[in-house]
Formats: sequence, C-alpha cells, structure tokens
Amino acid sequence: MWMARSLFSALSLAQSPATDNPPYHWQPFLRPMPVWGDNAWPWLVLPLCIGVAIVYKSIKCRSMKQVPKEATVLTVWILAGMAIAAIVLALIVEGMERANT
Repeated sequence: MWMARSLFSALSLAQSPATDNPPYHWQPFLRPMPVWGDNAWPWLVLPLCIGVAIVYKSIKCRSMKQVPKEATVLTVWILAGMAIAAIVLALIVEGMERANT
C-alpha cells in the first residue's frame, strides 16, 4: 500500500506544472537529477564494454583460463569500433553543417 502511495505522489509531482520554485529541485523525466557533469558520461563506455566482453567470452570460451585474454581482445575491438563509428558520424555531421552554410 505504501508503494502505491509513493508512486502516486511521484506521478503527481511529475505531472505538476513546472514553476520557478518546484517542491523539489528536480522532477523525474522533466528535470533530471544532476548526477555528473557532461564530461563523465563518455567514460562509462569502458565498464560497459568490459562487462559485455567478459560475459560474452565466459559463455563462448571452452576454458575459463582463456576468458581474460579473449575478453581483453574483444574489449579493444569494441572500443575501436565505437571510436571509428564516432569519427565517421562526426565527419558526417561536419559535412552536413558545411553543406547547409
């Protein structure tokens, strides 16, 4: 019962009109809580890639002795692929900006 009441109060706060002095300094989905600055978010790709590589290689390798080496190689490949994709997308955006000016 308490869960339903807290959910209802959270929803009513989220649906209340945004004012200069809201009851809380953040509202879910409208004004997210400032957790980190914008510079910290890209670094979260490292533990994500490491976790994905370890889980994938733990399933695919025949021996767990192979997992650290194989997961390291896969992590490097994932990071390299993401870096290449970021460079390509940045070049596309830059080209489109120059074409529109």
